[in-house]
Amino acid sequence: ALFTEVGVDYALVNRPDKRIPVADMTRLWGLAVQRTQDPGFGLSVARHVNLTTFHALGVAAIASETVSDAANIISRFASMVSDGIDMQVHIDEREAGLVMNMLPGYPRFADASVEASFASIILTARQLAPTLRLSRVSFRHRCEGDVDRYQQFFGCAVEFGAAQDGLFTSSDILQSAPLPASSPGIAQANVALCE
Repeated sequence: ALFTEVGVDYALVNRPDKRIPVADMTRLWGLAVQRTQDPGFGLSVARHVNLTTFHALGVAAIASETVSDAANIISRFASMVSDGIDMQVHIDEREAGLVMNMLPGYPRFADASVEASFASIILTARQLAPTLRLSRVSFRHRCEGDVDRYQQFFGCAVEFGAAQDGLFTSSDILQSAPLPASSPGIAQANVALCE
């Protein structure tokens, strides 16, 4: 019903070869937050994401050898999820981060959409590497709900009104053992599909 109200053909939802304009999706997310009266709606949505929600991109990341490889695949092919997204991996001696930006000319994603994206990545990562811990999460937007809910969900400090949207962990995790679901052949086959 909300898709119809926004003027988006719901048949496009499960068509990975089709695009819904970012502006339409932003209106849809805003309407969903308003109707549910749940300022943390993005966290709730993430619980409905499964290991194949993002098709070949998700499978390639899941089958990666290391957390670093998975992050690089997510960064490289994030445009499969939205052609307006610019996902970057940032690494220094202290921490590694996955930072989300918008490409020039695209409107910023809805706050709930950014939250859902990060929450989906973390829920999937926890299934694959239960010991993975975040050091911090940052969002550019203000918190409209309970900050404690976000901190409990992500298991770390969550900053709102930050300079960037990002998930961060210790850089030591990049040298960790291979991921339990690692399968280089499956990863490479799905990277080829992403390409």
